[in-house]
Amino acid sequence: VAQIPQLDAVGATGERMRQQIRAAAEGYQVVVIDTPSHDAGAVREAMLAADGVILPLRPSKLDERRVPATLAVAGEAVAAGGDFWFGALLCLVVSGTRSRTETRSRLTRSGLDVLTTEIRNWESVANSFYREVPVTSPYAQLVAEIDPRLPSVPQVVARHQ
Repeated sequence: VAQIPQLDAVGATGERMRQQIRAAAEGYQVVVIDTPSHDAGAVREAMLAADGVILPLRPSKLDERRVPATLAVAGEAVAAGGDFWFGALLCLVVSGTRSRTETRSRLTRSGLDVLTTEIRNWESVANSFYREVPVTSPYAQLVAEIDPRLPSVPQVVARHQ
């Protein structure tokens, strides 16, 4: 069982978000930046401060429709000097469903890098917040999979233009 490190939360908004995030990240090995998907400015600023971007998606065509807008914001971040890897993460997945298989296939065929790890729609995952995370949990697998060698966002954006 892996121990959950202390989690500190910092509110960062506006044009100074990038500097606030970098200052808050001092001394940490991993920083998670969660942004509202509807705020393109916040998403772009977070991308500019990030080493990696994970786009969480449910296995549905509705969530797939968000991808082009997110990639457009990622392209803006790259044009402004951002340098980060980019991958999609399937969340709230129900095993053995056609929507899971078809969504992964469509995203992969479109050139988007889809992480192997999936966050399943399990009660044990929903109830694990602030508890020790078993090494076999999807979150532990996700941490093990995240790697700076993933394709950079310029390659992903170029494939979608």
